[in-house]
Amino acid sequence: MPICNIRVWPACLAWILGAASIGVGAQTADDCHPPAIQTGASTRDRIELRQDGNAVLVDIHRVTGIGNAILRLPAPDAAATVTVRLHAFPVLENFSARDASAVLECGQERPEDMPARLICRIGENRVDAVRQDPGYFEVTLPSALLESGDFVDIHWVDQWR
Repeated sequence: MPICNIRVWPACLAWILGAASIGVGAQTADDCHPPAIQTGASTRDRIELRQDGNAVLVDIHRVTGIGNAILRLPAPDAAATVTVRLHAFPVLENFSARDASAVLECGQERPEDMPARLICRIGENRVDAVRQDPGYFEVTLPSALLESGDFVDIHWVDQWR
């Protein structure tokens, strides 16, 4: 018989314990779901989804380096941070994340006589969302992408072919 390891999202725990009646956490069972991810049909990169408290970590391990996924966020306002780590990417040419109201676009800019650099923007505003660590690129999704909806659609390309 299989053993189930059920991990309760903090906002859901408040609802389960009846704290919703005093305004804490998820308000209904429909608001109470863990984060989940659905990959695009052509995505071959391996994706792992983890949560730690109110933080969601999406680990993307390079196979082809091109893909997309839709991240279903937990209960509204429950995810304080969402971080995407792109492992074993030699470069990160393009990364985007969008929800119903905002779009984060990160791409390589190549000014004349200067090395290429990865710049991120929401609209016309530059944001500091990407850093490179040994072994991976890390993208922290700005809070503007976590406020308005249940889903964030992410796309990535290691390098154009």
